[in-house]
Amino acid sequence: MRSGKRKRRRGMTLVEVMTALPLFVLLSGGALFVMQNAVESFHRSEDYVSAPGWSSVERVFAFLETPAKHCGVGLPERWQTDLFSPPLPLYSMPAWSLWQKSVSVGDSVGGYGFRSTGADWGNTLRLVSCTPTGNILLKELQAEANVSVKSLFSGAVKEENTVDARLSVSWLLFPGTEVPVRLVREAASESPTVTARESLAVPWGTPVCRLLAMTVFVKNGTVYVDYHDGSHEQPVFHDVQALGFRFDEDRRLLSVRVQFAAGEKMLEVSRTWKLGL
Repeated sequence: MRSGKRKRRRGMTLVEVMTALPLFVLLSGGALFVMQNAVESFHRSEDYVSAPGWSSVERVFAFLETPAKHCGVGLPERWQTDLFSPPLPLYSMPAWSLWQKSVSVGDSVGGYGFRSTGADWGNTLRLVSCTPTGNILLKELQAEANVSVKSLFSGAVKEENTVDARLSVSWLLFPGTEVPVRLVREAASESPTVTARESLAVPWGTPVCRLLAMTVFVKNGTVYVDYHDGSHEQPVFHDVQALGFRFDEDRRLLSVRVQFAAGEKMLEVSRTWKLGL
């Protein structure tokens, strides 16, 4: 018979145990820290999602995303106040003509008494953007300054015949140009009469967009928007405690933060867009 010696397993010495113990404690502490953060993050997520204002936050961001991306399309970077006004009378000048740029941030009290905050955070946003109509120019649009001409679109760009120069629904924008066009007659037809304060030539096939001017602010826990179309301020989202806006003009970045209540906590979510994409 073959006799063999059983190989004895060598255990850890006291020195080895003492050496490994701090490493074990360190690793255990790190794992515990990660688990604790994960639990806290989970609870924060529960607070966010279960709060009544969370759905409003998502809608606010979705609501602002498209106007932000189209901001400034068909407009100069800065404009003179008469770019949107008829020669006479002066009271026909629309409100956004005084803004002189497509985006501005400031503070107001319920939308009134706007005061620019420059590059700092403000509670009110003023934005001039465009809304694609799905129609295009079927022939080149050429017009001298302040001269009315007939246009030809692939379809009607609006349903009502509003031609009041003070209302945003009376204005059109064309990507690739910097001159807004005002509807003056037959606004609800495929061939409306239009005019502009400056001479322009827009090639056929250019998309036709409607001007969108909006002032966004919070009042008494509700987000309001004034489209400057004659409908005045409209409540759009509830359960929002505060809105904050900041615009980095050099990088064309618009940051928006929304505060909402979750029980006794005040939570905040933010998002940033590159304007004029």
